[in-house]
Amino acid sequence: SGFAKTLLAGAKDDPEKLTEFLEIIDQQSERLVELINDVLTISHLESGNAVEAAEVPVGQQVEMQVSLLKPLAAVNQVTLVNQVPADLVAVTDQHKFDQILKNVLGNAIKYNRSGGSVTLAAAVTTKTWSLSIADTGVGISPQDQLRVFERFYRAEVSHSNQRVSGSGLGLAIVRELVDSLNGKIDLQSQLDEGTTVTMTFPVSAPS
Repeated sequence: SGFAKTLLAGAKDDPEKLTEFLEIIDQQSERLVELINDVLTISHLESGNAVEAAEVPVGQQVEMQVSLLKPLAAVNQVTLVNQVPADLVAVTDQHKFDQILKNVLGNAIKYNRSGGSVTLAAAVTTKTWSLSIADTGVGISPQDQLRVFERFYRAEVSHSNQRVSGSGLGLAIVRELVDSLNGKIDLQSQLDEGTTVTMTFPVSAPS
C-alpha cells in the first residue's frame, strides 16, 4: 500500500522507480493471496468438513501435479523425477490429496538448490499405501524439525542464503489434511543434504 501511495504521489514519473515499486507490489500481493488462501483452508478444516472418499487415480493425479509444477521447478533449476506408477489407484479424498501433494511438492521445489532434484515414489502393502517426496535441498535443522508442522512457524534457512516466501501454514495444513484421512506423516531431514516427507494412509476408506 505504501509503495502504491508513493507512486501516486509522483514516483511513477521515474521509470526506474516505477518498475521497482510495481515488482514489489506484485510480489507482496502474491504473498497476501497465498496467506489468505491458507487461512481459508485452515478455517475450512476446523469447520469439520466431511471426507469424500472414493477410488482416486493417485498415479494420474501425481503426474498432473508434477506437470503443473514443472514451470516452477524449471525456474528453480530443479529436476522432477516421478517414480509413482501411473496405474496406482487408492481410496481417498481427491481434493484433500491434491492439496497435500501440491503443498509438499511445492516446498520440495522451493527449498531445493539449483541443479537439485525431487523424487516422488509410492509403496503399497496389504494395509497401507504411502507417498514419499524426497528433495536434495537445504534440509531442516533438528530443532526446526520439531516445529515445522506448527502454524505460522517457518524454519530458519539463513544458512543457505535462500529467501523463500510463504505463509508458514503449508505444513500445518498438510498435517491436518493427512490426519483427516486417518494417515500419518513422517519427515526426515539433514542440513545441506535434503528432506524426505512420507505420507502413509490406510487402504480402507477414511471415515
